Amino acid sequence: MPFTQVLPVWNAVGSAPPESKKSIGYLPDEHPPAGWWNWQMNLTYLALKDLQTNAADKTPVTTSVNGLMTAADKVKLNGVATGANNYVHPATHPASMIVETSDKQFISGTQLTYLSEKADKTEATQTASGLMSKEDKLYIEKLKNTPWSNLTLQNGVKSFNANSTPQYRKVGNTVEIRGAVTNVLAINTIVATLPLDCRPLLQTHNYAQNGSNVGGTATIIRVAVNLNGEITIDGVSEPTQYQDGKWFPLHTSYGL
Repeated sequence: MPFTQVLPVWNAVGSAPPESKKSIGYLPDEHPPAGWWNWQMNLTYLALKDLQTNAADKTPVTTSVNGLMTAADKVKLNGVATGANNYVHPATHPASMIVETSDKQFISGTQLTYLSEKADKTEATQTASGLMSKEDKLYIEKLKNTPWSNLTLQNGVKSFNANSTPQYRKVGNTVEIRGAVTNVLAINTIVATLPLDCRPLLQTHNYAQNGSNVGGTATIIRVAVNLNGEITIDGVSEPTQYQDGKWFPLHTSYGL
């Protein structure tokens, strides 16, 4: 606790008694000189003054009031490493000091670029970009126009002339056939076979066209595009049509 008594001030210095007197002290009925008393009183005052000024209070220190350090605080203080209060956290440090885990990992610039180029899994709508569904992709593929391709003629059938080469193509969901042949010598002659993606899906595509003129009258030929892709001459209105040099046009189109 702090000093509560008023310090008795004694400024008279006096003079010290001899060492022999300090050893035996005052004797009964002895009347020491005033200088000896002043010396003793002055030293007592100065000693008390030092205590009052410099001695620590016994009250334990707090975070707001000075006081004695507790044993627990001393143990804690001794546990602090020398210079610990001088630590300054660096502004940067190498990534190598960080330990990666299964759910916390670094990503490289190459990987980040790769991921940024990936589309969201949400399917596209008419108002928002997104992934294309397989149904939309199939529909778009069917809408593509393919170039004209030559048909591979069969059974001795020939192109009617250089300007009538039998060909086919797809325009969206429609198949187009053009050109003309000759040397069809019998009914149900297979002229050519279409690839799988150009064949009718539900039923045979039948159509009739004018053939060569006979006696000033155009003949009629009947053509079938079958589900298996075979283009056949089903029949003619004039049997003399079945010979080399006669005109068998193949122009037609049908939806898939």
